[in-house]
Amino acid sequence: MTMNEQEKREKVIKGLEIVWDAFNHMEHEMYADYVFDALALLKAQEPVVPIRMNHDENKYRDHYRCPICDDDLTYEQQYCAECGRAVKWE
Repeated sequence: MTMNEQEKREKVIKGLEIVWDAFNHMEHEMYADYVFDALALLKAQEPVVPIRMNHDENKYRDHYRCPICDDDLTYEQQYCAECGRAVKWE
């Protein structure tokens, strides 16, 4: 079974968190910083769940916001037009 991009990113993040923890315990601070920076970059690419501003019975008419930059989103918009983050619709 092949992994999608989100599953691959989550796998890499989990592995880097393990490595980062090991480096911190072994006092390899320079390497821990590299791993920490890589983790931050990967986590910044994770899709965000939009904020639902009103709760109409029809979710297509609801108003949504990006939780990162507070820009308006339309239902099922794949990326925020302002900050570029992927949007994860439940």
